[in-house]
Amino acid sequence: MSATVYVSVTVEGEVAGYPQTLLNLAKRMIDTGEGPLCSMGVVLCHTACEIGTERALSSALQNREIADLQEAIWPPYRGYSLTNANLLKLYTDLTGDDITKSPFWSGFKALAARRNGIVHGGKFVTRDEAHESHEAATQLLAHLMQM
Repeated sequence: MSATVYVSVTVEGEVAGYPQTLLNLAKRMIDTGEGPLCSMGVVLCHTACEIGTERALSSALQNREIADLQEAIWPPYRGYSLTNANLLKLYTDLTGDDITKSPFWSGFKALAARRNGIVHGGKFVTRDEAHESHEAATQLLAHLMQM
């Protein structure tokens, strides 16, 4: 006796860039986890913001037709967090966007502080803090994509 089985799978989903994929994963971790999972979700949110910032800066350099300066500019910054005053100034100078006046800015700064407490201090965050961080990251990335 033999049988033939045919399997059909339909996959539905959104096409998302890497930062959005990280935010989606972070959201799942935050929604289903406690303590360590929520904290890891916050770290992923900040990582998504750093990637989005790097892409926004690269795009701004290209728009100003000075993309060839990227490697000369980047080394001093050691990362892409807009909480770094020098990187923030570069971002503002290149884009003309004073992002610090955006309504989500204080939430983003709180996200960055939480991320630093987790990574450098072994802290854990609450689910509410993690959700606040996710919302701030979502708003920052949406803003950066408009630039």
